[in-house]
Amino acid sequence: MVKKIFILSFVAIMLASCSNEQEIITTKTNIENNPIESFKLKIDSLNAIYSNGINMHETRGYVTSHYLGVGADAVGSFVGGKIFSWAGSAIGAACGNPIIAVGGYLAGRKFGSSAGSAVASIGAAMLLDRYSTRSCLTTLPVLNDDYIVNIENPDSITDGELHNLIVVELLNNIDKYVLLNGELNYELILEDAYKIENRIQPYEFYEEFKKVCMENAIEQTKRIVNSSRLLAEDNGAFLDQVFEQLIPELNISKTEFDDANLLSRKVLSTYIKLDSLSVTEFSKSIDSVIDSSELNTNLKSELKSSNSIMRNSKIIWSEVK
Repeated sequence: MVKKIFILSFVAIMLASCSNEQEIITTKTNIENNPIESFKLKIDSLNAIYSNGINMHETRGYVTSHYLGVGADAVGSFVGGKIFSWAGSAIGAACGNPIIAVGGYLAGRKFGSSAGSAVASIGAAMLLDRYSTRSCLTTLPVLNDDYIVNIENPDSITDGELHNLIVVELLNNIDKYVLLNGELNYELILEDAYKIENRIQPYEFYEEFKKVCMENAIEQTKRIVNSSRLLAEDNGAFLDQVFEQLIPELNISKTEFDDANLLSRKVLSTYIKLDSLSVTEFSKSIDSVIDSSELNTNLKSELKSSNSIMRNSKIIWSEVK
């Protein structure tokens, strides 16, 4: 009798063990077969290595007291590109020309992203300064005199480098964009940001795009900046609120928004604390994970743009007094 009980117990244990092993294998297989989940795991592993490393410290500049505009930069880049994408489609529809609609949409995904992120981050910087203890309300962000934007390849300027070139010009003329009540003149600063972007990387339908999208760009940028006060507390809450306040014309689904801003949720806090050398290493490692992933081409492009913006944004805002 005891022998039978022992055998039954042994069989039960073996069955339970096999069941657990099968569950682990099934879970692992499901993750491996899901490109986005597999990508998240690899980014988590990379993030853990750098966030627990020795090359972390409190940086100088605006990034010391809060997330500032680095988070606003990343989402501003994505939304800015989508605004011009929508404008491109609208121009094509108005002309009754599907070729212009498609071409305008594809061009728009690129154009407007760096200008949108630059203005969003400056607005966030000024807004968050009011809720921090680092300065008085009359202080405006000023770049260190010796700061120069480092361009690795002048023939192929990255989104992040373009973002920094725009921020430098805007900050060097910041008084021009501040109203008497201390608020930003969003129409003027966006107008100049788009001009700078178009001067550096010209686009064929620039004037048409601007006419169609400017009103929506101003409204959406204001919404991003107003949401950015949440960055001081929780980047996830900031992103959630930005999504809730997206203008309907952009037609951005929650899945599309979350996927494009995945890196901001995952690695923003690590970027903030890394020193300048580690920021570069971290950024290149993230790009390698993106390149080797099985994500679709459009999402890879969005994520690499977001990564470039966060890297360069961290660099430039560490140089702001």
